[in-house]
Amino acid sequence: MVFPNVMTFGFGLSSKAGEYKVVRIYQEVLEENLMHVIRSDCHVYTLGSERRWRYTGHAPFLYTCREHGVFLNGNLHWWIRDPDGKEFISCFDLDKESFQHFP
Repeated sequence: MVFPNVMTFGFGLSSKAGEYKVVRIYQEVLEENLMHVIRSDCHVYTLGSERRWRYTGHAPFLYTCREHGVFLNGNLHWWIRDPDGKEFISCFDLDKESFQHFP
């Protein structure tokens, strides 16, 4: 199964820092050596800062739709699917700026 290129966003409040953040995930399908390779990158923009988008690393999951992240309990959540079709919820902690997932 080949996943399309996807760009999705989420918006929320970092409770420890008291900063509003926008999270952008861009997933693209690349073709390397006749194989499809999926690359997902995560960037964070802190509102009110003079900085631009900051690269926070690889988004370790597959984002299969263009839905926006849902903010709940200090985290952004997305519905995701792995290459085998298993579904998970991807959770991005706005304080730590890191991902975790759960079924």
